[in-house]
Parts: sequence; structure tokens; C-alpha cells
Amino acid sequence: MVFSQNGLVGMVRQRKLLCNLISIGKIFIRLRILIILINCCFMQVQIKVVLVDDHQMVRETWRMILDKDERIEVIAECSSGQEAIDIAASLHHDVMLMDVNMQPLNGLDATKEIIKLNPHAKIIGVSVHNQAVYAKSMMLSGAKGYMTKNSSSEEMVKAIIEVNKGNTYLCDEIRDKIHEN
Repeated sequence: MVFSQNGLVGMVRQRKLLCNLISIGKIFIRLRILIILINCCFMQVQIKVVLVDDHQMVRETWRMILDKDERIEVIAECSSGQEAIDIAASLHHDVMLMDVNMQPLNGLDATKEIIKLNPHAKIIGVSVHNQAVYAKSMMLSGAKGYMTKNSSSEEMVKAIIEVNKGNTYLCDEIRDKIHEN
């Protein structure tokens, strides 16, 4: 087989060009993988929240507040302590906002039952009562946080984020009362 010098040079050039294209392709693939990894690292996973209150208007208000924050997703609403226990047993969630004063099963007892099912459950007690004794009772029941219904929407979001991180949270109103005593 006879190759001309030009033909051989052309084949070498084509091979080099092909190798360069393959190298560029590998670099492009690596860059795509790097971009995907960076996006995954900086993407925020939404905090899945369950709302528990025996008043529909309260739940709807909480939902309106929380739906404005893209870090949080309300995945369920419960109108009683028993519903909260059932949801806690069947639905994966990150944080539960639990009204303290409900009938027939109040938030304290519902929290105790949920903690028996899942000792790692993250529950924030919410009440109209701003006495520290209510917050203390809720925390002793296993809640990780406590807020009054006087708390701002910003404080509600802050409480959810902090409790989701594994921290405990007391609203400013309760914290101030504790420091007064």
C-alpha cells in the first residue's frame, strides 16, 4: 500500500483534530457535571410543614404567610390533635406547627403522642397564651419551639427554619418574659 506524503500528513492532521475534539468534548462534559453539582449544592430543599389548628381561618392565614416563602412548603393541614397524630405517622414532614388549645385532644397531648411515635419529630407549639408556663409545658411535652399567636410572620418563618436545623426556638415575647423573671 502506497501513501503519498500529503495523504499521510492529512491523516495525521485529521487524527490530531479528532483528538482535540474529543478532549474538548471531555472538558465540556466535565464542565456540565461541575455545573450540575454546583446547582445541587446551592439548591434549597423546601422545608415540609404541617399546620395543626382547630380554626380553619388560622390555618388558612398560616398557609398564606408560609406560601410566600419559597423555602417552605405546606404539605398538610389538620384540624385536631388526633389528625396530627395520624398525619405524623403516615406523612413525611420536617416541622409541625401545633396549636396548644384544641379539643378534644389538645396540642400538649398530641405532641406527647407524636414524640412517642417519632422521638426526632420537630414540633413548634403555637398559642394565644404568652405565659412562660405554657411554653415550658409544650417543650416538656417534646416540642422544639414555642410561639404566641402575636408573633410576626417573619418570626414564624424564623422559628420553622431554626427548628428544622435542629435548634430550639422561643418567640421573642416568651423569651422576654423569661428574662423578666
